[in-house]
Amino acid sequence: MDGEDHSNLVAAPLDENRDSRAAPSLPPELECEIFTMAYHQDPKNLTNLLTVSKRIANWIIPLIYEIIAVSNYPHINHPRLDSVQRYGHHIKHLFLSLTWENIDEETILRSCPNLSNLGIWNECISPVALFDLPLKRLAFRICPIGFTSRLKNLQEMDEEKYQRWCSNITHITWERISLFVCKSFLVTAFPHLTHFLFGCRRESACYLGPDSQEAQAIVKYMVASCKSLEVLVVSSERAAGEDLTPQSSTLFGVEFEDVRVVKMIRCFVTDWVRGARGEEDLWAVAEKTIKERRMRTGLSESL
Repeated sequence: MDGEDHSNLVAAPLDENRDSRAAPSLPPELECEIFTMAYHQDPKNLTNLLTVSKRIANWIIPLIYEIIAVSNYPHINHPRLDSVQRYGHHIKHLFLSLTWENIDEETILRSCPNLSNLGIWNECISPVALFDLPLKRLAFRICPIGFTSRLKNLQEMDEEKYQRWCSNITHITWERISLFVCKSFLVTAFPHLTHFLFGCRRESACYLGPDSQEAQAIVKYMVASCKSLEVLVVSSERAAGEDLTPQSSTLFGVEFEDVRVVKMIRCFVTDWVRGARGEEDLWAVAEKTIKERRMRTGLSESL
């Protein structure tokens, strides 16, 4: 989606008389599909689509708010707070890097009851707000302060809610995780974790090289202890301004015996956006790589 703020368009009252001037001549399902395709092909025509009729606006508004960023990232929608509070039930993918003045992130999160994919760049977000969301994918650039302790508190206070929330999560990106957190928390807390990424800083030479003992220890522990694990990505961040395309994903020469371990360089924000849009992202590249390895080695999907 382009970086323009379209929230003023959808926040305005819709003209109830427009439907009578634009009566449908096609079955509603087909008409909806046509306008959905028109929106995806050229989101800049949003103004024209929204002004056709109320019923068409009702089809387009959920598409506008499906992927939202509260950040300075230029290629996804940046709505006003009042629009998020009004249309937050449509938001399925949310990226938090900045916040509105005098409004904390908890207010934003509580406006998004159907959120399934959350990316967090800043560490000051209140982790308590996360536990009411039906998240399946969680990505931390920097883990929110107190996340592990608050989650353990939730387990003590409401075991059923804790189990429900943790069991729902399958994908975790945790840029700056330690071996201690993996051992003491990660594997035991998320029983259905299938995809896990941890990141290392390129300038510290902390990806899977001969000097990265911590990274290698994390990999060995995760592949041995996380029974549900299907994909483990060790990533280092690309330099600012470098765009990542699937063709330029870098797989390092160092290989572990376990085919599920993939190493690559990528951009945190760009890759999150690709995944939210259903495009080929880091997970897709890793899954393709693992499938190719299995085919070459004759391993079954269960190994």
